[in-house]
Amino acid sequence: MSAVKVQVQLTNKTTAVRLDQYRGIVQTVALTDAQDTNFSFTINNKWIRSANLVMLQTIYAGTTGFPVVTIVSRTRGSITVKVQNVGTAVLNAALQIGFKIV
Repeated sequence: MSAVKVQVQLTNKTTAVRLDQYRGIVQTVALTDAQDTNFSFTINNKWIRSANLVMLQTIYAGTTGFPVVTIVSRTRGSITVKVQNVGTAVLNAALQIGFKIV
């Protein structure tokens, strides 16, 4: 099995990323979002189809906040991911989002 590819988000938290793999990790920029806030960004991937199941998993090493990720839209070649802080304090670290296309 090959190593999982990691794509680091450039510029800011809403910058789209491209990762043309069936599984991979997207790393956001450092996040400082307050409780009960959210943002979205796009993952472009040539293997995504509207009928695919795309599974997401968060990897967060921050000491405050609690990020939850959901897919808010899926089209041929991309998904839009919503990141929401459902914790009681601000996020204070970068977030890694693992994905797998089934």
